[in-house]
Amino acid sequence: MAILEERGLFWWADEAVPEKQFAPDSCVAGLLIIDDDGQTRLELDGYFPSKHGPMTPMMRGGQLIDKDIQGVLRTSNKRVLLTGLIGNGGQFTASGMSYERYIAGLCLVADGFAKPPATRAFKEIIVPLTGFEEWLRLAAIKVT
Repeated sequence: MAILEERGLFWWADEAVPEKQFAPDSCVAGLLIIDDDGQTRLELDGYFPSKHGPMTPMMRGGQLIDKDIQGVLRTSNKRVLLTGLIGNGGQFTASGMSYERYIAGLCLVADGFAKPPATRAFKEIIVPLTGFEEWLRLAAIKVT
């Protein structure tokens, strides 16, 4: 069962978003699905621009992708960052719609962020534990 299934616009996270736009011109529409077990899948309605052309999705199947994907969701207007990407195939056709798919190892969904956070560089994370006081007394959450 999906805990999030929403359409949006997606692009390579290293692409700059022009001023007064919410996504770069190269963005591609797609469907983001996050299952209740945490599995995250992205199916694009097209394919990202590549120097290798439209056959790139076919070459990426099962391969680790050394890029991140950023996006904005249509209904909730939430921002997403997908990292730890693996190409999950796609389709290239000259007489129909070509598309590509990805599986993400990590997915950040937030109300917004100006640029992709450096997820691979942080050393600590600070999270307020307001509302978890009962759990803390039971030692169900370990904190340092």
